Amino acid sequence: MALSTTVLALTTAGSLVFTAGWGIERAIQPRAEGAALEAPARPAGPAPTLSALPSKPVSKLTAASGPQVLSLSGTHLASVSAVTISRPDGLIVTWGDDVVVSTAPGAVTIKPTLDVPGTYMVTVRTESGASNPLMLDVKK
Repeated sequence: MALSTTVLALTTAGSLVFTAGWGIERAIQPRAEGAALEAPARPAGPAPTLSALPSKPVSKLTAASGPQVLSLSGTHLASVSAVTISRPDGLIVTWGDDVVVSTAPGAVTIKPTLDVPGTYMVTVRTESGASNPLMLDVKK
């Protein structure tokens, strides 16, 4: 996995150019003096929630070098587009839909790599926001 970098640059025209890992670039135009601020977009619905790991008892999770298929239950999970995992070694990894195997309103199946023993914190994201964290204890 390649590491991501973030670069900010101010152009001669006064725009701020933001480049974040993997070549994602966005130009931010300055707001004219006295211009009204735009209201942030309202979420499309309730944020997702994670409540359990029904596919395996939590005590049965073991560290492995390859992806593991995990089914998570909760609510408002039909449109999960990203999964973020805080690992026990301090790394925070976010995957897009490439790690999402399937979704339904009450469940999402993911295939992350849990290769370090310890406690992982999993959150999922939909267009309505991020879920609560679900803690997973992974044994050696």
